[in-house]
Amino acid sequence: MNPAFELKNVSKKFKRSNGGWSNALSGVSFKIQSGEFLAIIGPSGAGKTTLMRLLNLTLRPSEGEILLEGQNPLNLNASSLRKLRTKTGSIYQQFDIVPSIRVIHNILSGKLPSWSFLKSFLSLIYPIDITSVARVAEKVGILECLWEKTSKLSGGEQQRVAIARTLIQNPSHILADEPVASVDPSRADSILILLKKLSEENKTTLVVNIHDIALALKFFPRIIGIRNGKIEFDLNSKEITKEILQKLYEGDKEFQYESLNKLKNI
Repeated sequence: MNPAFELKNVSKKFKRSNGGWSNALSGVSFKIQSGEFLAIIGPSGAGKTTLMRLLNLTLRPSEGEILLEGQNPLNLNASSLRKLRTKTGSIYQQFDIVPSIRVIHNILSGKLPSWSFLKSFLSLIYPIDITSVARVAEKVGILECLWEKTSKLSGGEQQRVAIARTLIQNPSHILADEPVASVDPSRADSILILLKKLSEENKTTLVVNIHDIALALKFFPRIIGIRNGKIEFDLNSKEITKEILQKLYEGDKEFQYESLNKLKNI
C-alpha cells in the first residue's frame, strides 16, 4: 500500500518584494502512512504552514516531488486533481468559516468541491442532505446548533463547525493547521481528543501543526520538528528530550524555555 503522503527532497521558495527569493522549505523528505497520527512543531517562521499547504495541494513545490497515495498531482489533469484533493480535508487556525450564515450552511460548504454549481447554489436557498449534516454535527457535539447563526457560537463551538465541515467531505486524511490556537486553552484538550477519536473511528490520517509542545507530546506518537525550513528531527514522542526541544527552539523569542520544566515524562 502506498503511503498517505510522501515528500521527496521538497523545497519551496517565495519571491520577495525586493526581487529576491526566500526559502520556506529546503530538501524535506519523509513519509506519512495511512491512518497515522503525526504532529509538526517548530519555532515561528520555520515553514510549518507552508508544509501543510503543500500537503493539501494548495501549493506546488519549487523542487522535489510530493505524492498523495502514490500519485503525483503535477501529472494529473484538472478533473483528476480535483478528485485527489477531495481525499484530504483541512482545518485552519481561524476556522475558515462564514460567521454571518447558519451552522448548517457552513458544514455543507465542505461538499462544494464535489457538487455542481447549480447544486451548490440551491443548497444556499435550502440545505441539501440535512441527514448527513445532522450526522456529523452530532459526532462533534453541535447538533442543537444547526440552525443558529455561526457568529453566536463560542470559539470552541466554531472550531467544531469547521471539523464537521471537514468530516462531511468523508476525507481519507485530515490536516489541521494550529486547530486549537484560537480556542480557549481549557478547551484545547477536548478539541484534540475529538479529532483523534473521529480519526480513529474513520481510520483517517491525522496531521497537526501545533504550537503547544505539551499538547503535541500528549496526543501524538510521532513528532516532526522543523527549523529554518529543514527537518531537525522525526521521532517517537517518547524519544524527545528537553535538549532536543531547546535546540529546535533556540533563539525563538516567543518560546518560553521554563515551560519545558512543566512538561511531564520528559
